[in-house]
Amino acid sequence: MLNLSSQGRTFLIFVGALDIDACGHEILIGLTARESGDFLRHKAFTDQRQIRRGAARFLILMERHLTARRLARKLR
Repeated sequence: MLNLSSQGRTFLIFVGALDIDACGHEILIGLTARESGDFLRHKAFTDQRQIRRGAARFLILMERHLTARRLARKLR
C-alpha cells in the first residue's frame, strides 16, 4: 500500500494512475518512471518549505498527465 494522503489517492484514482498489482500492492500506472518518482517524493514531503518548492513541479507534472490521458481517450 502506497503511503498517500486521501487527496493524493483520490486524484490518482480519478486520473486512472493508481492500480493494484497481482500481489495486491498499489502501483502507479500510466506515469513515466521520473513522474512516478516525482509524485512519490512529493507526497513524502513533510517540511512546508519543501512542499512550496515542490508544488509547482508536481502541478505541472499532473497537468501533463491529465492532458495525455485526455488525448489518449480522444484517439480511442
